[in-house]
Amino acid sequence: MESSTVIIPSIDPCEYSSPEYLTERFILVTGIGTTIALISIVENAFLCFLLLRRYSFRSSPLLYLGLLAGCDIFISLSYIPLMSLNLLADMAESPLLLNAWFNYMTPMITISHIAMTAQSFLIVAATFERYQLTVCPRMSSSSFNRRRPFMAMGALLLGILTKFSMAFELEITTSEECKGTMLEKTLAVSELGKHNVYNSIWKFFARTIITVYIPFFILAFFNARIVCVIQKADYIEHLEETGKKRKNRVKEATRTLVFIVCVYLMSNILNVVVTIWEYIDIKSLEEHPGFYLFSVDIVSLLTVVACSLRLPIYLTCQSQLRREIITFFTHFIKSRQEKYMEHSTMITNTKMDKEDDSSSSDLLSPSPLLNNKINH
Repeated sequence: MESSTVIIPSIDPCEYSSPEYLTERFILVTGIGTTIALISIVENAFLCFLLLRRYSFRSSPLLYLGLLAGCDIFISLSYIPLMSLNLLADMAESPLLLNAWFNYMTPMITISHIAMTAQSFLIVAATFERYQLTVCPRMSSSSFNRRRPFMAMGALLLGILTKFSMAFELEITTSEECKGTMLEKTLAVSELGKHNVYNSIWKFFARTIITVYIPFFILAFFNARIVCVIQKADYIEHLEETGKKRKNRVKEATRTLVFIVCVYLMSNILNVVVTIWEYIDIKSLEEHPGFYLFSVDIVSLLTVVACSLRLPIYLTCQSQLRREIITFFTHFIKSRQEKYMEHSTMITNTKMDKEDDSSSSDLLSPSPLLNNKINH
């Protein structure tokens, strides 16, 4: 009887396998997403500078838009190292890039979520103010001047208070056996993140409901109410009674905020659907890994797209900001031209001075013919 030998292939615990749909996700996140994030960073850095440099802007509803631009900068800045570089490390199979990603991932994801939550509450605060001014058109926006900084500060504090605990929900484990490979470090949920009471009470009821559902549905309600009110006859009559300039300002401010809220709602609707699905039946969601992976990527991408659309919205809807931007760039170009002209004049004067010096030295020095006569 012949003996048969069964060869069991050795399983390498440090063997790395690429994530599913890596190429498609790399194009979507690292290619398209990074480009949009860079555009958003430049746009919102300019908006933040423009809207917060003047006291008249800081003491008006534009304060919300200036702080919103600041939050957009943090969100767009964190998108590239968190999302794009992570997929780049997988695509290149670079342990160096992946280890660097693990080193900054926890604090950066916490800061980005704080910025996203603060962004939501800033939009809620701005919409609530615009809603009151729309429902009560005889109310002056100056009545909000005192409370506006406190509402803006409250939005930022809510972002910090509701999301700071994310830094303690994740832990990174290091494997000495797989040192120098793609599996040297792995990400896991910490003991705090696994705790049932923490998950059910804090993560879902106190955090998910407050930071995801409430802003979404409040903004949907306020936006619908604002649109309904501005179409009513008595509101139109009141605007006609007011001055033409104030009428235009009210219309533009309302239109701007309606567009901002619409973009916010469209960029967050998938996030709301996935979050509800995760809570109701996470197992059925995990049965569709492709949809789950791409939905997470698209949610992040849509957030950055919303950030990049702020400047086009302001340019389209706000004539005051449009004039301010045109004036800023006009002065900037003129100052650059003046500096260039001054520099060119200085160079020309320097050259002329050198030519004058050389010609005067030629006049003072005797000619070679005269030197020969003197020598003879």
